[in-house]
Amino acid sequence: MKKTIRVMALVLIASFLLTSFAVADVTRASDYISGTTLGITSNRSGQISLDCTVIGTNIMNRIGVDRIRIYTSSGTLVQTIYYTTSGYEYMMGYNTYIYSDTITCQVERGNYYYAEVRFYAGNNSGGDYVTRTTSVVRT
Repeated sequence: MKKTIRVMALVLIASFLLTSFAVADVTRASDYISGTTLGITSNRSGQISLDCTVIGTNIMNRIGVDRIRIYTSSGTLVQTIYYTTSGYEYMMGYNTYIYSDTITCQVERGNYYYAEVRFYAGNNSGGDYVTRTTSVVRT
């Protein structure tokens, strides 16, 4: 009897979790951005890598990462990178519906950092930004 109740409770919890994920995936980020994903990793030698993906609601004239701000874990801004910054022009794609890439940033080794990434998608009708924040990693 106890085993049956446990199994039923697990099935009920699993169905609630699956339902909540399904609802979250349906929600669009904006009129121009269908969704984003963002991950952060560190190679522990002073580099952090940001795995960024933004999906447009249609073919976009410009789509990608507009700006990255790197912060220490205490919230101090240490670096701002734009897609117009020399060496980071690849952060923006053109005439496509999806942008996906890994962006590497050099930071001081041995500290804790997180990133705030501003995604952009736009076409002839307009455009929009969506900002996401990563978890904290140690370099």
